Amino acid sequence: MYATYTARDHVTVPMRDKADLSKGLLVTRRNGEVDWVDAKQLNVPSRNYWRIHLQRMNGEGAAKYAQARMNLSALNQRLWRGSRDPNVLEPVNWNRRVLTSLNRTFGLHPTDPMFIIGAMAPATHAVVNKRTMEVEMERVMPEVNWNEDWNDDWPEYGSK
Repeated sequence: MYATYTARDHVTVPMRDKADLSKGLLVTRRNGEVDWVDAKQLNVPSRNYWRIHLQRMNGEGAAKYAQARMNLSALNQRLWRGSRDPNVLEPVNWNRRVLTSLNRTFGLHPTDPMFIIGAMAPATHAVVNKRTMEVEMERVMPEVNWNEDWNDDWPEYGSK
């Protein structure tokens, strides 16, 4: 229903490798501890966990985010965006959203020694050369890291 085409020589497709998804995210805590956090610990259904693992960790949002305001009339665009340019999407900081979600799930505050300051998501991507139709498997390890400037406006609602 929603599709956009961008011509490229190579197509990269993230593979839903069951071993990678069941292992989870490799997280680094403020005290230096390294640990694995999986879908069960996050209380996220495994059928939805891949979105965090393969999309949000790569800085990608849902496809509908970018398409939400495509082909709106000028009036609707102005109402949606106010006085700002209606054709420019506000950037979303997916790194911050992922790490905030992880820490809020475990009830951690930025001053807590168990606070998650970094996460990596091991994944396999298939890279297809469109001219030769050759497929290469590529291991990637997208990483997100906490920016200490984000501590100042940490959401305090519902915290312990």
